[in-house]
Amino acid sequence: MRKKWAKRMTAAVAACVVAGTVGWTAPRAEAAGEEFQMGIFFMPTWPYTNSTQYDYIKDAGINLIQTFYPNDTGFSSIAQMNTVLDLAASRGIKVQVSDTRSANLMTTATNAEIDNIANTYKNHPATGGYYIKDEPGASAFPRAAQVYQRFLLNDPDSVPNVNMVPFLGISGLSSWVKAVDPANLKYLTLDRYPFPVSGGINGGFYQEMENLRSVGLSYNLKTAVYLQSVGIPGNLRRPNANELRWNVYNDLAYGVKGLYWFTWFQPVLTPGNEVFTTAIFDANGNKTDLYEPAKALGSEIKKLGPTLMGLTSRDVYVKGSRPVGTTTVPANYFWQPAAATDQLISHFANADGRSYVMVVNRDYANSQTLSFTLPSKPSAVTEVSKTTGSEVGTNYNNATGAISASFLPGEGKLYAISTDFALPAATVNDTDNGIVYSGGSWIYSEGRGVGDYGDNVHHATANNDYAQYTFTGTGIDFVTEKDPSGGNVDIYIDNVLQQTISTYGTVSNQSQQTVYSKTGLAAGTHTFKAVKKTGTYMVVDSFKVHSDNSVLRAAAKTNDTYSGIVYSGTGWGYSNGRGVGNFMNDLHYTTVNNDFFEYNFKGTGVDFLSETDPSGGDVDIYIDNVFKQTISTLGTASNKSQQSVYSISGLPYGSHTIKAVKKSGTYMVLDGFNEYSGSNLIVNPGFESGVISPWGNANGGTVTADAATKKSGSYGAKVSARTAPWSSPTQDVKAALLAAGEGNYNLSAWFKLGSGTGRGQVAIKLVDDSGTHYVSTDYKSINSSQWTQGTKLTNITWTGQLASAVMYVQTETGTTDLYVDDFMLSR
Repeated sequence: MRKKWAKRMTAAVAACVVAGTVGWTAPRAEAAGEEFQMGIFFMPTWPYTNSTQYDYIKDAGINLIQTFYPNDTGFSSIAQMNTVLDLAASRGIKVQVSDTRSANLMTTATNAEIDNIANTYKNHPATGGYYIKDEPGASAFPRAAQVYQRFLLNDPDSVPNVNMVPFLGISGLSSWVKAVDPANLKYLTLDRYPFPVSGGINGGFYQEMENLRSVGLSYNLKTAVYLQSVGIPGNLRRPNANELRWNVYNDLAYGVKGLYWFTWFQPVLTPGNEVFTTAIFDANGNKTDLYEPAKALGSEIKKLGPTLMGLTSRDVYVKGSRPVGTTTVPANYFWQPAAATDQLISHFANADGRSYVMVVNRDYANSQTLSFTLPSKPSAVTEVSKTTGSEVGTNYNNATGAISASFLPGEGKLYAISTDFALPAATVNDTDNGIVYSGGSWIYSEGRGVGDYGDNVHHATANNDYAQYTFTGTGIDFVTEKDPSGGNVDIYIDNVLQQTISTYGTVSNQSQQTVYSKTGLAAGTHTFKAVKKTGTYMVVDSFKVHSDNSVLRAAAKTNDTYSGIVYSGTGWGYSNGRGVGNFMNDLHYTTVNNDFFEYNFKGTGVDFLSETDPSGGDVDIYIDNVFKQTISTLGTASNKSQQSVYSISGLPYGSHTIKAVKKSGTYMVLDGFNEYSGSNLIVNPGFESGVISPWGNANGGTVTADAATKKSGSYGAKVSARTAPWSSPTQDVKAALLAAGEGNYNLSAWFKLGSGTGRGQVAIKLVDDSGTHYVSTDYKSINSSQWTQGTKLTNITWTGQLASAVMYVQTETGTTDLYVDDFMLSR
C-alpha cells in the first residue's frame, strides 16, 4: 500500500547481475545490547529538513529514519542525504539511506554500483542501513536477497530495508527468509494497518501478526512492523490518540523488536495517486494532534525497550471476542483473567527462563480495570515501569494470587514474575519450520474459527504420512483435534514406538486436545514423531515442549548453508528435501577422513548439530584451535536428526571457532549450530545511542560518546581528564544482578589507550552485608594502536543484602585518555 505513488519497478531479475557466492562472515543479529528500533517513514520533506524538525524527531523517542527512492519527499541527491545524516548523527539517530541510484537496485544495478552506494555512506556514523525495496512480490525475492547480501558484504553492521507486503502468509514470509538466509536477515518486517475507514479493526490484523511471530520464532529472527498514523480517504481512517496506543501495544504483545510510524509527515503526492490525511505532522511541517501522543508512546518504548529486547515470545492469547488468527486463553493457563472483556495476554521469557506477561486492553475506546489470578501463587509480580524502565510494585497478593490494574484504551502493561515461578511448557505452533511433514497428503488450513492454537492446523489424509519434530527439553505434549473423522496415531520418541493413541471424538472439532504427553526425559535433544494409521484425518495443532532451566538457553540457530562456514576437503556434498527432520530440511556431509568444517561464532557457547546413524563415526572437536575431545556420531537408529553431538558453554564472551575433523565411519554430517550468548544485562553497552546515559562518571574524568574511535557500530566512549586509574564510565548493575541471581557471569569490555601502553581490566564493585569486595577480569596489556578485550567467566555472589553493584574499567597505573566499547555482563 505504501508505495502506490512510487514508480513500480519490474520484477524481472537477471541472476547474473549480482553474481557469485558472497564469501563473507556477517555478525549474528543479537538482541543483547541492541536498542529497540523506533522509526519513522515519510520523514520531513526537503523544504523542512532542518534542526527544528529533527529535534521534534529526537524528542519523540525516534532512533531510526527510513528513507526511500523513488519518493515524493524531495530527496534525490547524495548531498541531500548527507544533510539528513548530519542532522541525525548529532541527535543519536540512524538512517536507512537512499538516493537516485537506489532506483536501479531491483533492476540493473551491478555489484560495483551497489558497492558505490555503500561506500558513499557506510563511514558516516548515522548510517544504519540501505533502502532496497518496499513490498516486493515473491518473484522479486531472489533479486532483493542478492542486493541485501551485497550491502552486508560492504557494511556488515548495517540493516538493509526490505519490507514485506501483507497477505503473504506463513509460506510467503518463509520464502523471503530462505531467499536472504536467516543468518543474514537482520529484521523481518511487515506492514499491516489495522484501522479501516469502515470502522473497527481490520479482520486480518491478528492473523498477520501471528504469522509474523511464528516465522520469526521459527528462524530466530527479530521482527518489526509499521504503525498506522495516517488516513487514506476511502481506505484507512485517520487514527486518534487511543488508537495509536492500541496499535503500539498490540504489536508489542507479538514480540516485535521494531516499530515504525507510517507516516511521520503528511504525504502530498502527484495528481492521480493516493490522497493522505495529515499524519503526526502536516505537509507544512506543523505538529498535529498526534504528535504529543506519539511522543509519549516513544518515551514509554524507550524505557521498556531494554527489557523487551531480551524477551522471547512464548504464547499469545485473547479473552473476550476472538478475532481470526487468535486463540482463547486456556482454562488451565497460569495467568487467568477474571472477566471476559476484550484483552490480549502475551507470555514471554528471558534467556534465564524468567517469565514476563504483557496484558493489553483491546478496547481502543474505553478504559478498563482488568483483574487476574495466578493459581500457582508465585512470590512476586512486578511491573516494568514505562517511566523508568525499572521494576515497580503492584497490588499483587501472593496469598491469593490476585492482581488487578486500570488500563487506558489500548494500553498495555508488562509484568515480571518472580523466579520461583516454574516456566510453563513452550508452545510450538504447527507452522514452525522445524516440523517435518512427510507424505503427500498434508494440507495447511488457517482462519477456521474453531479454537485451534493460532487459528490454524496441518492435517493429513493418507495413512503412514507423519509429522516429526526435534526439540530440546525434558518432555513434549502433542496437541490436536478430536473429531468423528479422527483415528489412530502411532507415537514415537527418539525412534522408539511409545503407544498408539486415538484422536476419535464424538463431537466435531474439539480443538486443542492433548492426546499424548511425555515428561521425565533426560534434558537434551529428542525427536517426536506421529504417524497416521487410521481414520480420515490426522491433525497437528501444536506441541508443548517442557524444559527445566538447565536446558533453557537463548540460542541463535545457524543452518549448515550459512556462507560463514568453511568446508575443507574433497568429500563434501549437500543434500536437501530429505524429510527426516534436519533443520531447514537439509545438511552437508563428507565421506573423506580428515575433511573438516570450521565456523567462527560470537558468544559463550555452541552446540554442533548432526545426525546419529549406523554410518556415523568418530569426529575430533577443536575449540579455538585447541583439541577438546573425540565424539561419536554412530547410532543404532537411522537418520536421528538434529542431535547435539557436542556442546560447550561457559566460554568467555567473544569470538570463538569450532572445528570438526572426520576420523572414521562412512559419513560426517553437519546440520547446523546453536549459538549461545546470554542476555546482556548492560544498558547502552556500546554507547550506540550516541549519548552516555545511563552510564555515569562517578570515578572521575569526563566521559563522552565518541564516533571517531570505536570498536564496533557507530560509537564508543572516550574517558578524558582522568583523575585516577579507575576513572571510567560506571553503571549501576545492582538491579540486574538481583534479577538474574548469584552464579557465573561473563564479564567483558574492550579497551584502547589514547597514547602509550599499559594494562587494563573490567571490574564490578559490590557492597553487601559483609562489606566491600570486587570481581574483575585479569589485567590485559593494552595500547593505543589496537583494541584489546578484557573478558572472564566469573562467579558473582553476595552475603545477605546486596546494597550496591557498580561496573567500571580501570588501568593498572596512569591517567592517559582511555577508550572503551562493547561492555558485556551476561549469565
